[in-house]
Amino acid sequence: MNPRFVGGMLARLLMVFIPLGLLVHAYPQPGQRVLAPLVQLITRLTFPYVEGLQVASDGSHLVMTGQIKLELTQADGSPLPALPGTWRKYSGPSLHLLILALALSAVPVLSGRQRLKALPLTLMAAALVGAYHLSVEMQESALRYIGYQWLPTFPMAPTEANQLYFQGMETRFRAVTWIKSFNDAGGALFLAVLAGLIGYAWVSRSGGGKVTHPQSPAG
Repeated sequence: MNPRFVGGMLARLLMVFIPLGLLVHAYPQPGQRVLAPLVQLITRLTFPYVEGLQVASDGSHLVMTGQIKLELTQADGSPLPALPGTWRKYSGPSLHLLILALALSAVPVLSGRQRLKALPLTLMAAALVGAYHLSVEMQESALRYIGYQWLPTFPMAPTEANQLYFQGMETRFRAVTWIKSFNDAGGALFLAVLAGLIGYAWVSRSGGGKVTHPQSPAG
């Protein structure tokens, strides 16, 4: 791999990443509107403690709202009431993962037709990585609030059902915390890299056209 080829890859990466990064920094709302429905879908499917969950864009944040609903019994025998909850998360890191994936998709040497063919899959994968990252952040924040701030304000009955429910919540909190730590340690970045190259891999393996590879200089 000669320096000229490496320089070309780096140039294509920066030509996409810098303009899109600046655009997202100045105007995050369009990107947030792309992520919001995906974050809402992922969180609804994986987070059972909030009913009527909604995710919307607000400034540079995504806001999750809903009714905190836990199957627990209070000390007086009454069920724990459902109460509204609101959580806000800054969307910048998740949007930057999306932008990084799109920028990396420009690195491989492809023809214009091949890039267009790979683009839908790349866009979908990049948006899913950004939404997954933001959903994990919101779930960790919500679980921490529910478990350490909200629940201690209610006297709970010492029943076996409550104990099992608490254990289930604790197990989920540990799992979400582990996933967040994985993301923070580079896991989310790794997933963004995969998302950025998945279109290239699909075009390379599909029968829709031969990928253009650079020729080594003679001599």
